Amino acid sequence: MRRAVSTLIIGVLLTLALPASAADTVSLTTPYTSVAVEPGHTVTFNLDLSAPDGDSVALSVSGVLDGWSTTITGGGFVVDGVTYDSSNPPSLRLGVTVPSDAADGSYDLAVTAQGTSSSTTLDLTLRVAAQVGGGVSMTTDFPALQGPAGVKFSYRLTLSNDTTQELQFGLDTTGPDGWQVDASPAGESLASTVTVKPGDTSTITVSTTPPDGTAAGDYEIDVTATGGSYTATTQLTANVTGSYSMVLSTQDQRLNADEVAGKSSDLQLETTCNSRRRRRPGGRPPSHPHSSLRSLPATRRQ
Repeated sequence: MRRAVSTLIIGVLLTLALPASAADTVSLTTPYTSVAVEPGHTVTFNLDLSAPDGDSVALSVSGVLDGWSTTITGGGFVVDGVTYDSSNPPSLRLGVTVPSDAADGSYDLAVTAQGTSSSTTLDLTLRVAAQVGGGVSMTTDFPALQGPAGVKFSYRLTLSNDTTQELQFGLDTTGPDGWQVDASPAGESLASTVTVKPGDTSTITVSTTPPDGTAAGDYEIDVTATGGSYTATTQLTANVTGSYSMVLSTQDQRLNADEVAGKSSDLQLETTCNSRRRRRPGGRPPSHPHSSLRSLPATRRQ
């Protein structure tokens, strides 16, 4: 009996001595507590909040300098506080906008989560620098395509966003006079803009059809993607080999004839191949620009 009582007393004392579990206290974390950002840009922190079920938690940011702005968002709202539900934890994001005239250096902020019976503070550091990370670029494995006039030229470009922020790019093209040049995200022919996440890429399709009659030669196409203060450009080449057409006619240009039903007759046809193409080395024009064809006997039916 004494042993049982002693065991019970020890158990109660241990329970009282143990700290409150994580589920009974408020905690606030983020994967990246110290980041770099350029003046005039916004950096975003994903916040992971934990608290007792049903607890009301107030959120606030301290250490914000004049000209800076901070916003906590979640569920499509600007958030000042949440009621915690462990079965559906809130998805919170802190956005910090740095003014364009901010001096280089390190700046500290603190996010406080105040619950009913406990609170916590998350310390953050922002390193402001004129140049952070990379820029944006646009490349292609095949910048030059070859073909005749009247045939569609289609290029695939890779637009890379190596900055620290999500960018929405507008696409613009410049081609030879009279050419229609289109640029759009791959699979979205009617779209004129594309959004690329930090460190991600997007495929851009550029297409054009040299008008019939375009002389042989190399034609340049400029493509520009502009997102915020960033611009990426690339130049493409359309190597037009010439214009080609075929004309089918009769020797006397007559398109009707008098024939006797049930009897066969010869019908003479002539094909003419017209081409405007690049001359061969040495300046000699291409040989055999025209050809002719005589048909086999044709039978006219009633």
